[in-house]
Amino acid sequence: MRSSDRLIFIGVAGICVLLNLNLFAWMVLRHPAATFFSDAWWSSWFPGLLAWFVILSVGYGFRRQAVVQVRKGMGENI
Repeated sequence: MRSSDRLIFIGVAGICVLLNLNLFAWMVLRHPAATFFSDAWWSSWFPGLLAWFVILSVGYGFRRQAVVQVRKGMGENI
């Protein structure tokens, strides 16, 4: 497994865990900060979601870079 695939997997898994925790806190615990798009949600859940999207984007960027390098090595014009 390439490092880009690992970063993509970690990013997707992190987003899934964060969203499941948010749903659990909202539905079961009735935590006020878990209400989607409230002021408390933006300050407590959004930074984590943003961090996981950054990890996912970096992994996707590394994958795209590897594809471009392979195509250049094969003589394709990109």
